[in-house]
Amino acid sequence: MRGSLLNLLRNHLSLVLIIGVGLVFLIIYSWLYSGSDPIFTSPDETANYYFSQLFAAESKLRFHDPLNEISGGLIHPRSMAVRGGELIPGSFLGMPLLYGSIAKVFGIGSILKITPILAVIGAVFFYFLIKDIFLERIATISTLLLLILPPFFLYSSRGMFHNVPFVSFFIVGLFFLVHQFLYPLTLKKRLLFLSLSGVCTGLSLALRTSEIFWVLAVFAIIFLSNLRRLSLVQLVFWVVSFFAVMTPILVANTHIYGSALSFAYSFEHEGTSSMLTSGPSLLQNIGKAILPFGINFSTMKYATYDYLLLAFGWWALFTITGAVWILRDIVLAFIKKYTTWLGGPWRSTSMPVLIYTLLFLTVSLVLVVFYGSFEISEYFDKSVIILGSSYIRYWLPVYIFGIPFVVVSLFRLGRLVRNKWISNVIQIGVSFVIIVTSLHFTFLDPLYGIAATKKNTQNNIHIRESILSSTEEDSIVITGNADKVIFPERRVIVDLPLKTDGDLATLRLMLKTTRIYVYTNPLNTDVIHLREHLIQAGFTLSYVTNLTMAGETLEEVLLD
Repeated sequence: MRGSLLNLLRNHLSLVLIIGVGLVFLIIYSWLYSGSDPIFTSPDETANYYFSQLFAAESKLRFHDPLNEISGGLIHPRSMAVRGGELIPGSFLGMPLLYGSIAKVFGIGSILKITPILAVIGAVFFYFLIKDIFLERIATISTLLLLILPPFFLYSSRGMFHNVPFVSFFIVGLFFLVHQFLYPLTLKKRLLFLSLSGVCTGLSLALRTSEIFWVLAVFAIIFLSNLRRLSLVQLVFWVVSFFAVMTPILVANTHIYGSALSFAYSFEHEGTSSMLTSGPSLLQNIGKAILPFGINFSTMKYATYDYLLLAFGWWALFTITGAVWILRDIVLAFIKKYTTWLGGPWRSTSMPVLIYTLLFLTVSLVLVVFYGSFEISEYFDKSVIILGSSYIRYWLPVYIFGIPFVVVSLFRLGRLVRNKWISNVIQIGVSFVIIVTSLHFTFLDPLYGIAATKKNTQNNIHIRESILSSTEEDSIVITGNADKVIFPERRVIVDLPLKTDGDLATLRLMLKTTRIYVYTNPLNTDVIHLREHLIQAGFTLSYVTNLTMAGETLEEVLLD
């Protein structure tokens, strides 16, 4: 018994290593929001957590606030919207539905553990996928690099973003589809794998429905590449499993947004129509869904240069080099009938590597055009590359699926030197530099690293405690970017809507029944300008208290 167990461990040493390291990283990923009532540094996280809790407790994704019936939808934090006087998610519904359902079984405390768990599961299946397509040693090193990849590390820790759960389910769905095509399985097992692939793909798109076009295109290409191995029954199993997951999302979209094909980000104010609607404008709306930001080459150039080439220089250098080496070998294999393909001759099993490489390059280009055209201003100095940039979240699939090319480059780099000892030293040295720089960036980035995020969270706790102790439970706080700290303990109005005469008239009306405050942060110029605008409009601002930073104040809005 003991001998057979040892043999099993020896035969699966790489997998044991991956699982063991993965469990260590599960603990590390869970550290950021451990030990306290969570306060988030992003409104997206706050919204996802709030609606996950709401669904777990009450099985609904909307919250009625009577004041919003007279305010015209002014009372809501960022990343939420108002429809029919009710607060609704301003993002995809998959996370609150999935995480809320899990919390019904395991409790509210489980919500913040789900993303780290999914991250590790995704890493394990990434190992399986890359092992099927490349080689086991490439899969092992690729998975270890994935676990320390800065964007994957950060957003596995910041557990209420969609991106890591989305890509984890996508990886699992991709593995089950690819594996059953590459290996001779029984029909029963093949149908099981196809069903699991459809379910996981549906879960990935439930979490980030905006990725539907390129994700389904990838699966369609894989199906088309394996038509000889595919039967109609098998395809039906995948499609039925996929829609078994997506149908509740479509129903929820109809219930919340009024349209099954609403992809979130749809209702900024009362009366805004959904992103995709039926009727004569459907094709136009589908076009907007495919390229919602149009094509902006200037923005694309800046974003690509900063966040695909400079942000993680080692990744960019070795990914490009590895992809070029692989394509070179493939060309030589067909033209000269000779290659040193990953240390051996060309064979039919090398075809998955070709498909993987071409899909990676194509999807990378699609995501660069799709998100690179979106001009994002998240830091006052655009020349500063920040780990918390939305570009990094949006391009997470590019970073992840480029890792095998990094490993191929490391192997090829070692083979450039004939002396095996020197070759090993070079490979270990480069790997060490990659690990150290990645962990340094992830933990010590001064703005969005793990350490900075933890510090900001502690500071936000003090801000929330000060505001809550100085305001009434049914009061409203007008704020800029502190909505993520105050909500849901206090209702909030973000600063930008209060510009029109109609909004100011609504504010006067609400003041007759509700106490309203303004939280001013000296770093937020919008709130400072809003404060001046309120005074000019005839409101009185009565000082209540100072908060943690010089110039950080809480004032009550009064009618003259």
